[in-house]
Amino acid sequence: MTLEAETKMVGAHEFRFIPPDRIWIAFCGDFDLPHAEPYLDFVHGCSEKCGGLLYAAYDLSCIGQITPSLRQRLVQVDRPYPCAAVALFGANISTRAVVTMVLAAARILKPKHVAFPHKFVESIDEANAWFDELKSKR
Repeated sequence: MTLEAETKMVGAHEFRFIPPDRIWIAFCGDFDLPHAEPYLDFVHGCSEKCGGLLYAAYDLSCIGQITPSLRQRLVQVDRPYPCAAVALFGANISTRAVVTMVLAAARILKPKHVAFPHKFVESIDEANAWFDELKSKR
């Protein structure tokens, strides 16, 4: 079976599946509660499509506010995030702080659901190089 690339827009946010096992998420503007379920459905659907864990790159260069209701929803996940690793790039210092806080809270509340390493990187190229390094160690 050949996996097909897929792009989905949710508001101004762009979600891409890049076969065989990578996703690229670009948040543009505020990331709010109505975006949570389509985002989670996309991530889990891509994992099911590829039959395993995903290497997820997040472009945070044009993200707006990450609302409190969304932060709470993302921490209260009901199933594990299907990620082998998460790389984040383009984030300013306040966005980095919020993302770090959300991941820390999720790891305290549901450690088995957020069991992937994460890293802030400078670019998608650096993210892909890190993913390749991690994959070579598996």
